[in-house]
Amino acid sequence: MNSDYCIKIDYQKGTENPERVFDTMSGLILAFKEFDRNLARIISVDLKPTIILEEITTGSLKTRIASILKEIDDAALKELNWKKLAGRFLVKGKYKLIEFLENKKTIESLDEIDQFNEELLALAREVDILYLPSYSPIPGILLLENIKKVSEAVSPLMTGDLATIIAEQGEISINKQFNLPTEKIETLLTEQIVKSRREIVLKVKKPDFLGKSKWEMKIGSKAIPVKIEDQKWLNDFHKQRISVLPGDSIKGLVQIHEHIDQYGQIITENYSILRVDEVITNLTYQKKMF
Repeated sequence: MNSDYCIKIDYQKGTENPERVFDTMSGLILAFKEFDRNLARIISVDLKPTIILEEITTGSLKTRIASILKEIDDAALKELNWKKLAGRFLVKGKYKLIEFLENKKTIESLDEIDQFNEELLALAREVDILYLPSYSPIPGILLLENIKKVSEAVSPLMTGDLATIIAEQGEISINKQFNLPTEKIETLLTEQIVKSRREIVLKVKKPDFLGKSKWEMKIGSKAIPVKIEDQKWLNDFHKQRISVLPGDSIKGLVQIHEHIDQYGQIITENYSILRVDEVITNLTYQKKMF
């Protein structure tokens, strides 16, 4: 079937951390599954792809996968065998993604993403299954996240290990040298940064008892990482002069950096507590814990 493709992982036998092979396979399956959803959006927001497992073989670890698609409005379709054509497009799109990552170390500009989107749109036009060919590009942030997840999936592999995709187009290896950290995505997408300070109350989800990472907190129902920059208060906390437990809240002066893209949408928000004014103990929550 043209909607079939195979993920193959060649690995060094007799090496430590064998779980890396299975972690990579699982990560690639999930990354490609998410990429399928975004590829399908190019044709129609109503197109709902899913994947089925067809075969697993050993030696080199190989997983053969097929994409299947749920029904969309037949009135929009030119071809009765649209599922076969759309499935083929999904495989071609994944192959095009791996080609795009070849010989790259990272993404340097959004122009690269725009060009890749144009290549995906050209593939969709080749499929030509819609009466009205109004194909929509994948939003840049979603495409960057897809690329990041593919890169993260192969990161556990050792020197000498190799992950490849086998499809109708041929066999192509996934570039292990490529890296796209979250900070890079923020930099690429950010058009402006809006800074503000205000006194707010944040609920503590997980304190940082070691002083090496951000605190996990909540504002309303949204979970956020928060950096506490009030060093005097932090010193007292780490010396156990102040008690803060999950479920408590911290009231203080908070600095917020909102990263805005070219369309005026918020990409990310960074929170820092500049001054801690009060710890609000949640006795009800702690009684439930103990």
